[in-house]
Amino acid sequence: MLILRKLLNRNTLLLTALILGLLWDNAAILFSPYSLYILAFMMTVSLSSFQLKQLLPIRSSLKSIMIGIFLNYILFGIVLMLLAWIFLPSGSSLFIGFWFIVASPPGVVIVPFSFLYGGDTKFSAIAVVGASLVLLLVLPIVYLFVIPKEASVDMIKPLYVLSISVFVPLVISRFLVKGKVHKLLSDYKGKFIDVSFFLIVYIVIGINRELIINDFQKLLLPIIILTFFLFGIGILFEKIISKINIYKTRKIDYTLIFLVKNNPFSAVVSLMLAGKTAAIPSVALSIVLLLYLIYFSSTHK
Repeated sequence: MLILRKLLNRNTLLLTALILGLLWDNAAILFSPYSLYILAFMMTVSLSSFQLKQLLPIRSSLKSIMIGIFLNYILFGIVLMLLAWIFLPSGSSLFIGFWFIVASPPGVVIVPFSFLYGGDTKFSAIAVVGASLVLLLVLPIVYLFVIPKEASVDMIKPLYVLSISVFVPLVISRFLVKGKVHKLLSDYKGKFIDVSFFLIVYIVIGINRELIINDFQKLLLPIIILTFFLFGIGILFEKIISKINIYKTRKIDYTLIFLVKNNPFSAVVSLMLAGKTAAIPSVALSIVLLLYLIYFSSTHK
C-alpha cells in the first residue's frame, strides 16, 4: 500500500509524465487533439465547489480581479520582457514569442494547485476568471503591435481555446455544485486533478519530443531566461510576500498567479499568429514550468 501511495504521489506522476513523453511520444501525438478538453475537465473539477454567491461582495471580487491582472499581466510582463530584452534581439521571433507568453491568460492549474496546497481557492478562481476576461482586450493589442504585419491571422481559434479551457468549465461547474456528482468530485478531486495534469504534461512533452531531443539548442536560451524568472525571481517574490502582512493562504495564490501562465494557450496562439520559432518560448515554458510546479509541490506540502 505504501509503495502504491508513493507511485501515485503527485511529484512522481509529474516526473513519470516528463520521462514518458521523452521516451515514447506515440500516445501523446494520438491524444494531443484532446488536450484542451483535459484542461477543461481539470478546471471544471476545480471550480465544482465554487458558488456564484461567493462573488459577493462585488467590491471584494473586483479587488481580486485587479490583483490577478496586476500580477499575471503587468508585473509578470515587465519582469519577463526585461529579461528577454537583455538576452534577445527585440525584433526577433523568439522575442515576439515571449510577448505571447505575457499576453496569455493565467494558467488553468492555478485553481487546482490552490485547492491542493491550502490556498484561497475562492480568491484564485475569481482572479483567474477575471484576468482571463481581460484577454479579450490584451489579444487585439498584441495583434496590432507585436505580430508581423504580413501574418494572416484567425482570431477565432485563440478565443475558442480560452472559452473551452476557462469559461465553459465555469458554466458546467454550476451544475455540479450539489448532488451525487458533486460528492464524487469532492471525494476524489485531488486524484482527478493529478491524473489530468499527468496527461497534460505527457502530451505537451511528447508532441515536442523531437524538438527537445534533436534541436535542444533552440530551446536553451528561452529555458535559461524562464529558469531565472521562475526559480530566481519567483522564489525572491515568494520571500518578499512572506514578509508582508497577507493572509497565509493568499501567499500561495499570489505566487501562483504571478508565475503560472496558460502555456498551452500561448503555444497555440504564437504558432498560429507568428510561426514555429515564436512558439519555441512556450515549449520551453512547458518544461521549466513543470519543473517549477514539482519544486512548488515539494515545498508546500
